[in-house]
Parts: sequence; C-alpha cells; structure tokens
Amino acid sequence: MRRTAVWAALAVLLLRSTATASTPPCVARAALEPDSAFVGQQVVWKVHIDSRDDVAEISWVDTPAFASIRTERLPGSPVVPEARETPPRYTTREEHRALFAERTGEIPIESPGLLCKLSNGVVLDTPVAPVTLSVLPFPASGRPDDFAGVIGPLVLQTHVDRDQLSLGETIHVTVSIRGAGNLWDVADPLRDWKPAETDLFTRKPQLELQAGKRLSVQKIFRYEVVPRSAGTISVPPLSLSHFEPIETRYAVARSASIEVAVSPRLRQPTKPAQPDRAPPLPATEPHTVPSRKLPVIAFVVTVALAIALALWRRSTRVGSVAAPIETGDADRDAGEWVRALRAALDLRAAETAAQPAGKSASETRSASEAEAAKLLEALERSRFDPNTEPPPREAIVHALERLRGSGHGRT
Repeated sequence: MRRTAVWAALAVLLLRSTATASTPPCVARAALEPDSAFVGQQVVWKVHIDSRDDVAEISWVDTPAFASIRTERLPGSPVVPEARETPPRYTTREEHRALFAERTGEIPIESPGLLCKLSNGVVLDTPVAPVTLSVLPFPASGRPDDFAGVIGPLVLQTHVDRDQLSLGETIHVTVSIRGAGNLWDVADPLRDWKPAETDLFTRKPQLELQAGKRLSVQKIFRYEVVPRSAGTISVPPLSLSHFEPIETRYAVARSASIEVAVSPRLRQPTKPAQPDRAPPLPATEPHTVPSRKLPVIAFVVTVALAIALALWRRSTRVGSVAAPIETGDADRDAGEWVRALRAALDLRAAETAAQPAGKSASETRSASEAEAAKLLEALERSRFDPNTEPPPREAIVHALERLRGSGHGRT
C-alpha cells in the first residue's frame, strides 16, 4: 500500500510538471476599441495578458510606440486570478493605451512584445499579435469652411475674473476647451483679438491630460489685459467647428461674448448711509463748507507717503534714488508702491465726491491726481510685462507729496 501511494504521488507531480512545461508562461492578445476611427479620434488599445502562477515579473521589451499615432498611457486593469481547480493556474491583467491617428488609411499596431520572467530567473519573450486600425477620412458633405480637424464632442468656455475694473488694474481672461480628442491641435481662439486702448499679454497655452478608462483632454488659454483708458473691454463670442465621430456629423461649440466696464478711477467700496449734514448755506455765500473728511484724507495720505518714504530710504542704501525698482525684492516693493498710490487716490476720490454739486469731474480732478493715476497704471503694467520698466521711485514719492500738499487745496 505504501509503495502504491508513493507511485501515485510521483505520477501527480509528473503530470503537473508536464502540464506546466506544455503551457506557455505568458500569453498576450491585443484588441482595439473601436477598430476604425477618424483622424484625431481616441482609440483604446487593450493588451490582455495571462500569466502562469510561476511568473515573477512582466515588462515590455520597449515602450509601445507606433508610426503616425500619438500614444498616451492609461491605467489598465488590475491583476485578477483565474478560477481553475487544476494547475497551472493563471492570473489576468490588461495594459491600455490611448491612440490618436494622425493620417488616414490602414495603420498596423505592432508592439515590441513582452518579457516574461519566471520565479527561477529565466526570461522568455512573449509576442503580442499585431492588429490593424482603419483610419477614415472626414466626410466632405457639410464640412464647415473653418474646420481644422478637431474631434469632439467638446465644451468651449470663456471666463473673466471680474466684470468691472479701474485704470491701473488687470483683467484675467481664460478660454478652456475640454473633450476626449486631439485638442492639442486647437489654435489660439483669441489670436486675432486686439482690444483697443489696452495692453494684452498672452500666456503659453496649457495642456492637461487626465487618464482614466479613457483620456480626458483640456487645453487652456490665458490672457492678461491692462486698460489704458476708461470704457468697455469686449471679449468676443467664440466658436469652434469640430467633428463628432459617434454621430458622424460636424458641429460647432460656442461661448458668449463678455463685456467688462473700465472706470476712470479706482472703484470705491459701498458707502454706509451718510450722516446728517449741516444745512447748505444761502446761495449768496461765496464759500463752500469745508469737508469733514479732509482731516482723515490728509492723515491717510500722510501714512501712504510715510510708507513710500520708508521704501525710498531703503532703496537709497542700495543705489540711486532715481533708479528704477530692482529685481529680488521688486515684487514686494512694487506692491507697497501700488498700495500707497491707491490709498492716496482712493481718499482723493472721496474728497472729490464731497465737492459741491455743480462742479464737473474735470474741474475737481487735479493735476496731482492725474500724475498719480498715470504712475499707478505704469507701475501695474511693469509688474506683468517684463519688457516694461517701472517708473522711478523719485517720481512716485513726488506724486504722493503733491497729493498730500493738495489735500488742503487744489493744484
């Protein structure tokens, strides 16, 4: 009996080793979803890999890459053990790639294959059978004149960070396009936009790829606009012609126009209810009632000037008084100059609002205010344009001194 049991055990081991030897350690097969597409349409290449339980590691011979096709990696699927009672047992996993064809015709998808490393250190080549992608041309019927080969569906959006601003401030405009196709080919949608009386700065487009079951694509265009005069900045409506492959039709994505109001001076915060004022003097009175805000205005302008003078004295330890703002602490210093000028102009605007009815803005606006507003605009522009020199510190301090001196009387 004992001898019979030993022979039975040896027979089982022999059968297992024979079965293992007769089955490959790794088996791979590929498929495309879908197997035909248009240029720029996303296709998922899936490689299904079965590996024996004595396989320690699986890797690509080389990173998969294909002629005339853009390739992006996707997460794939995790390892799943195979439900089998008898050996050899296999586990299953999938490798996924997002493919975007760049030309029409039959394109072979041939990979370099896999390396299958066994637990005993032996490495074996595992081929992946090629598949063919059929790339279709776009239909001629219904093709828009401005169609540039962009694949949809997609979402086109325009956004501004504010709907009103004042001279010396900056508006940020963002155009985003989201979809699952070849959005990296989309040209700047505002490349012909040149708003009048502004300085326009175009940033480098940003491409964002998010990998999931499919690749999500977003292209973002950013612009900064600094107005040079009061009025309205109009961001035009946008449209983007594209092709929707599932419905086999052309479509147009659109975004609405946006208007931004530009005021000639800094915007004032919402004011609380005005306290009761003394009754007006008779019409024959040649003098106006002094504003109660003048002491406050003079105090805050004095504080602004003190800040500016502190910055100026610090700068004199480094270089000439009249030298432009230097690098290193330039951003911090420029911010202090801007705050000082804005504080002074804000309070002068409040003083102007307290002038007697009947005086026009041109009568109440002083030369010192005009000078300070111009310097503020130039200073803000220099913070965004590296090719623009900031105004000299001496000019800013002089403007603040004039504002302080004219707080008790117009210049």
